[in-house]
Amino acid sequence: MFHSTLASEQKQQQDGKENEEAAVDQLRVLNYAPGPLDTDMQTEIRQSEGCDKDLHSYFVNSFKEGKLVDPIVSAERLLNLILEEGQFESGDHVDFYDLDEK
Repeated sequence: MFHSTLASEQKQQQDGKENEEAAVDQLRVLNYAPGPLDTDMQTEIRQSEGCDKDLHSYFVNSFKEGKLVDPIVSAERLLNLILEEGQFESGDHVDFYDLDEK
């Protein structure tokens, strides 16, 4: 909701400006969920005995089933999303899994 509100407030501020000036000042807002990333923190959680058992099982199983996302792959999807005009509306929430693999 924060991102949606921020985008809405930005649009309201732009409505009173001339097009050229508004384009320079425009702020685009995106709430991106990168997916369950396979990071060093994930590795540490999977190797930890002191973690909540259900949470530990979830992360171990996600790793075994290949459900964790390579951070580089997620970052590439985010960059493609940002750099390709018209891929999202300011204030949108986009999940890694919402994006088509290219």
